[in-house]
Amino acid sequence: MNEERADFWRNLFFYIVSFIGLMIFIFSIVGVSSSFFSVGYPKMPAPEMGSMPAPYLHVDVRSLINSGTGAVVGFFMWFFTWRTIQKERDIM
Repeated sequence: MNEERADFWRNLFFYIVSFIGLMIFIFSIVGVSSSFFSVGYPKMPAPEMGSMPAPYLHVDVRSLINSGTGAVVGFFMWFFTWRTIQKERDIM
């Protein structure tokens, strides 16, 4: 009885950590893709200069590095906990 309770809490822990890793990975991949398409707006010209300048696309390097790091950490966090869960299921 006590061993079953410990197995339940251990499995619950691994499922929660695996889910958190998967969510980190998914949100980081979205962040990586949005880092490539950041829209920048130049400073507003003086009113006497005439027309408005057009916005431009630029790569946000800091956000790209942060999101890329999060994607790597989230992937490995998910992968190793999910692999542990699968190994335990094959043994039982």
